[in-house]
Amino acid sequence: METAQDKYINSNCTTENKLDKQNSKNTLFLSSNLYEGMSVDEDDQATHSTRRNLGLNIAWRRYYNLTAVCVVLLCVILLTVVTVLWVKYNDLNTENNQLQTSYNNLTMQKEQLQTSYNNLTMQKDQLQTSYNNLTMQKDQLQTSYNNLTMQKDQLQTSYNNLTMQKDQLQTSYNNLTIERDQLQSTNYDLSREKDQQEAKLKELTKEMITLQARYNNMTNKSDQLQKEKDTIQMNLAAIVSHFKLGWRYLNSKIYYVSAGKKTWSESRQDCRNRGADLAVINSREKQDFIVNQLSNSRAWIGVSDRDREGVWKWVDGTPLTTKFWCGGEPNNAGEEDCAETGFPNRNCWNDRNCETEETWICEKVLFSN
Repeated sequence: METAQDKYINSNCTTENKLDKQNSKNTLFLSSNLYEGMSVDEDDQATHSTRRNLGLNIAWRRYYNLTAVCVVLLCVILLTVVTVLWVKYNDLNTENNQLQTSYNNLTMQKEQLQTSYNNLTMQKDQLQTSYNNLTMQKDQLQTSYNNLTMQKDQLQTSYNNLTMQKDQLQTSYNNLTIERDQLQSTNYDLSREKDQQEAKLKELTKEMITLQARYNNMTNKSDQLQKEKDTIQMNLAAIVSHFKLGWRYLNSKIYYVSAGKKTWSESRQDCRNRGADLAVINSREKQDFIVNQLSNSRAWIGVSDRDREGVWKWVDGTPLTTKFWCGGEPNNAGEEDCAETGFPNRNCWNDRNCETEETWICEKVLFSN
C-alpha cells in the first residue's frame, strides 16, 4: 500500500518525465530550425541568432528544473526522515510515561506494603502484650482456684459442725414445742378472759362517747343560741338607731329617703357618705316598698346609662335585668341618662337628665341573713 510520500515522489517523477519530453521536442524543433536556417540568406542571420539564444535559454531552464526537482526530492526525503523520527520520539515518550506510571505504582505498593508491615508489627506487639496479660490472669485464676479449694474444705468442716448443731437445736425445738403447747393452752384461757373484759370496756366507752356527744351538742346549741341572741340584740340596736335617723327596714337592708333635692351624682355621693349607695331595685317587693316610702314624690335610684348610651347598669356594676319602666320609657328626651321612680305618681321608672335636682333614696346592707 503506497504512502503519501511515495505518491508525492511518483508525481514528481511523472512531472520530470513530461518536462524531459517537452525539452526534447524543443531541441528537435531548434535543430530543424537550424538546418532550415542554412538555406536562408544573410539577412535572416539575426533571426537565427535570436532563435539560437532561445534554445540555449530553454536548455538552461531544463537544467534548472532538474535541479529544483532534486531539491524537492531531498526535502521530501528529509521530511520523511523527520516524520519517522517524530513517530519514534512519540513512541519513546509514551513508553517513558508508562514506565513512570509503573514506577509510581510500584512506589505506592511499596509504601502500602511498608504500612502493612508496620501494622502487622504493632498487632504482633499487641498480641504479645495480650498473651502476657492472659498468662498473668491464668496465674491469678490458679491462685484463686487454690484459695477457693481451701475455703471449700473449711466450709465443709463448718457444714459438719452446723449439722451437729442443727441436731442439737432440733432436740431443743421439740422440747420448746411441748412447752409452747402448754403455754398456748394457758394463753387461750387468758385470751377469753381478756376478750370478755375488752367487750365490757367497749360498751362502757360507747356509752361515754354517746354522753360526751350529747354534752357537746348541748354546749354547741347553747353557744349558737347565745350568738344568735347577741346578733339579734345588735341588729335590733342598729335598726333602732337607724330608725331614729329616718331609715326604714326591709329584708336585712335599710332605706333612707332624703328630705332635700340634689343632682344624681350629688345624691349618690350623699349616700356614700352615709355608708350606703343609691337603691338597687331588683324585685317587685322592693319597688313597692320604695314607692310607698316616697309618699307620691319622685326620687333618684341607682341605675343609669351614663357610661354607654342605651346600656343601663346599677351602681354596683350589675346589668339591668328586672325592669319597671313606665310606658314609652326610657326615651332619652334631652340627654336623660339617669333613672327616677314614682313618676308621675305611679309605681314605675322614668329616665331624666342627671343634672336635675330630685329627692333620692339610699340603700344600705345592715346585716346578712
